[in-house]
Amino acid sequence: MLISPPEVAKKPGHVLLLGGTREAAKLAERLTEADIRVTTSLAGRTRSTLPLPGPVRIGGFGGVCGFKRWVRDNDVSHLIDATHPFAARISENAAMAADGQPIAFCRLDRPAWTRKTGDNSPNGNIDNWIDVPDHKAARAALTPYRRIFLAIGRLELGQYHATPDQWFLMRMVDHPDQATPLPDGQVHLGLPGKTVEDEIALLTRHEIDCLVSKNAGGQSSYAKIEAARALGLPVIMIARPPAPTMPENGVTVSTVEAALNWLAL
Repeated sequence: MLISPPEVAKKPGHVLLLGGTREAAKLAERLTEADIRVTTSLAGRTRSTLPLPGPVRIGGFGGVCGFKRWVRDNDVSHLIDATHPFAARISENAAMAADGQPIAFCRLDRPAWTRKTGDNSPNGNIDNWIDVPDHKAARAALTPYRRIFLAIGRLELGQYHATPDQWFLMRMVDHPDQATPLPDGQVHLGLPGKTVEDEIALLTRHEIDCLVSKNAGGQSSYAKIEAARALGLPVIMIARPPAPTMPENGVTVSTVEAALNWLAL
């Protein structure tokens, strides 16, 4: 459950921002404009990233102990976890690293997408979602479908395999390296379509009959969900991993503006 911070944190000194999302990029921009010292940390899994102001570090911290050491050695006063909702390990490590430390901790957790039904759909179209808990369940749910759009990035593609009569369209920002196992199909390099019309054209051109998506939330990749709704296509929707246990000194917010309010900016 998203909660509002019980009180505004003290003025930040050095903010460590765990990024990789549009929200994190916006936060880094706003903090830099406010002349706040901010370091953005990226996992380094994606080669094509948004331009970021201020210092950027790439790679992991070496577990929770390494995380705590970096925070201490770099005089971090505020830690903001604005990573992707499916980046479960780094979020868990960040929460544990902040627990009991003399820093303020905030998790920016954008709301998940919700299914449009007859009661909450403005144009009468409804979502045909098949909710599953993980990629294994998603693969099992694909049995009836033949031309499938895997809109899940590249890291989990190895968990999918096509039957002789199935074909996958796989969209990703970076081309996978040779060590990444790919199911039969076609790689589509690029960002999500900017408009519903773009996504409808893609789905129609490849005669897609099912979409697989993680419930990432946000607007940057929502057009594909709207396109599937408009075409009446089923969406196998993979649920988010459990949220990390928040430390006593932590709060959860759902927007960039709420995070800035927490920082008293």
